[in-house]
Amino acid sequence: MFGIFVIMLYFCRANINYNMIKRMKKTVLLASLMMLGMTMWANTPVVTAEDQTTASEEVSDDYLEEEELEEVPKSPWSVFSSGFYFGFGGAKASGTMSLVSEVGVLNAVSVNYTFGNRNHLSLGIGYQYKSYSLKSKYAYGYDDGVVLIEPWPDGFSNRSSALRVHTWQLPLMYRKELGKKWEIFAAGTFNWNFYSSFNKSYKQDNTKYSATTNKLCQRKVSFDVLAGFRYSKIGVYCRVAPMSLFKNGCGPKIDNIVTGGLILGM
Repeated sequence: MFGIFVIMLYFCRANINYNMIKRMKKTVLLASLMMLGMTMWANTPVVTAEDQTTASEEVSDDYLEEEELEEVPKSPWSVFSSGFYFGFGGAKASGTMSLVSEVGVLNAVSVNYTFGNRNHLSLGIGYQYKSYSLKSKYAYGYDDGVVLIEPWPDGFSNRSSALRVHTWQLPLMYRKELGKKWEIFAAGTFNWNFYSSFNKSYKQDNTKYSATTNKLCQRKVSFDVLAGFRYSKIGVYCRVAPMSLFKNGCGPKIDNIVTGGLILGM
């Protein structure tokens, strides 16, 4: 179009002055640029909403595939705390019976290994406090470093006597999950009985008396077994302590101690 206009200008140059020619050239140049821009815009491809959705879906699929490739396998090792318990039982103590009560934490902290079909093996450390209370006719005594069980003298009332043992325990436990909430467990516990004492309290002539004796010659190392089951976070257990509480010649024979009770937070 610009060429046609130049030819026409050539034939009509005698009737047009120089300034008019300059103005016309500028006008023609601007018009040509506008037509060139409109031609380029007309050839630009249009992106529809469907194309945008497809592109978005393709990016989303690629992102998911990258996430799946970066997934890290779950470790079979874990650390946990659990097993607050309390229970009662009995034991033979030199011809009489002793009422046994206990409270503790089976696993203050424990390392757990998971294997097979929901099987768990753990080793932990816990604490236990156990009390051995005698019947009202008998009391603990102490003679030259030896703990005794002896009858109460006449004239005493409100009589009670109990021996107490503090223990650090190391439970090696196997647990089997039977479902989302049911579980059975069994364990052997290595015990360090680090402190023991006994107390005597009574009333005589309207006066109350109480005395505590410590630094006893208890067995420092012992071994227990326990087993039970739990539902959700509440379970029941039974514990057997076959070893004697005292070393030979240090105290009465108190062994085959059986306790049972509730265990929480397994």
